[in-house]
Amino acid sequence: MICSINQFHSDYDRWDALAEDPKSYRREKSRIGEAVIQAIEARFPHMKGKLRLLDVATPKTYERYCNAYRGAFMSFLPMVGGIMMSHTGRIKGLQNEKTAVY
Repeated sequence: MICSINQFHSDYDRWDALAEDPKSYRREKSRIGEAVIQAIEARFPHMKGKLRLLDVATPKTYERYCNAYRGAFMSFLPMVGGIMMSHTGRIKGLQNEKTAVY
């Protein structure tokens, strides 16, 4: 099961400062991810032990991989000097079975 939780309030400045110390940045991502897992397991006890943290996307993640201004998770306007990026939709290591697109 893959779970995605979006935060609609960006605390970019806090994450930008945390990113200066990679160890602190990773520790905070892990803390938040584990807190989310605990909350899910508290609400859905049958999920206990079945969830695994893969990653926590922060505003710095969206900035790094999507060239999103101040980490906006929905970037619409291209920036001068911005990098155009695309993805095939295929993830290395997965079977990439065909799925319906809605």
